[in-house]
Amino acid sequence: METKELVEKFSHMLGDDRRLGEACARLAEIISEKHDAFLYITPGWAMETMKGEVDHGQAFQCLWALAASPLNILDVRYEFIDDEGNIEPLAAKDVAEAMKVHSLAHPITGELIYDYQDYVAIHFSPTKEKVQ
Repeated sequence: METKELVEKFSHMLGDDRRLGEACARLAEIISEKHDAFLYITPGWAMETMKGEVDHGQAFQCLWALAASPLNILDVRYEFIDDEGNIEPLAAKDVAEAMKVHSLAHPITGELIYDYQDYVAIHFSPTKEKVQ
């Protein structure tokens, strides 16, 4: 997809904010150039990569837009990080269910955690199709 077309798509997706659309298009190009399926992308990484063009909230908006249809450049990933530093991947359906029932079973112990948001981290990674 051409840069101009990406800018238009992002601008439209993000409330007709052309400046943010341009920043998101640059981020998409940077990610595409890396050709790394194991890239661990967070809003902080995006902010640093974009050298202050966007704040944390705008970086998050760009990442969600990159994960959304029709672009599907990024996959959304969740991890559970407990007090001991154990990291377990979580399925999106498990996070959605936790939001619905206001608790999450600890992936190792099975104990119900009601403040689960404190233990769930989100990151993004390039979709396999886009890395090849």
